[in-house]
Amino acid sequence: MRVCEQCGNANDPQARFCVNPACGAYLGWDEPPDGTQWPAPPRDRKPAERLVEPERQEYGIRLELVPDQESTVEPGGELRLEATVRNVGTLVESLAPRVHAPVGWISVEPPTLSVFPGGQESVAVLVTPPPVPAAPAGVVPFHLVVQSTLHPRVAAAVDGTAFVGAVDQLSAELQPATATGKGRAAARLVLHNGGNRPVQVAVTADEREQAVRTAVRPALLELGPGRDAEAAVALRPRRRLWFGQPARHPY
Repeated sequence: MRVCEQCGNANDPQARFCVNPACGAYLGWDEPPDGTQWPAPPRDRKPAERLVEPERQEYGIRLELVPDQESTVEPGGELRLEATVRNVGTLVESLAPRVHAPVGWISVEPPTLSVFPGGQESVAVLVTPPPVPAAPAGVVPFHLVVQSTLHPRVAAAVDGTAFVGAVDQLSAELQPATATGKGRAAARLVLHNGGNRPVQVAVTADEREQAVRTAVRPALLELGPGRDAEAAVALRPRRRLWFGQPARHPY
């Protein structure tokens, strides 16, 4: 029996190495007493290989409009609304922004952008309403979408609004400028709304110290943006002239 000096384990007399799995120490080079060969040392055990799973890839983007932005634009002007795109995945994303709106003068830039994992980039919604009266006053909604060109299912969207300012431009014209008649005359009042919102117009005649009675029909008119409306004007002198030269009466 050979006793291991390292762990004290009792080994076979012919053992050359300690058979204790936790030890395996060399027991010496002495020849075995019976002239036989020492048994071969146990093969070194390889440590168990650790299986390393590949890193799981994640995809995702977040989109939001920058808060507290001025959202009103005048007709013929330009409004720029900023939005941020954040890549919350683990791969670089190539993105294509686009905007949906009920009008054709809302666009987005840039047309494409790349965002690294954990990074963010900006996109701009451009609102460029035409001059009056082509751009109606009021709220204009839009829908901004950013979609990955590499992974079509990866997308984000946000809704926003822009406000087109109101512009009022009202003009009036009497046709004809000089009405002629025997006892009665007629004219027409032509109104034009050059603004970008509907207007309601009340027409009245100032007859104070005038020698002509004036009646307007209709007295209340509705005009849409860029629209015209007419009212009939009936004229009658307060005193009828039976003899003499024709008289001119302002009204």
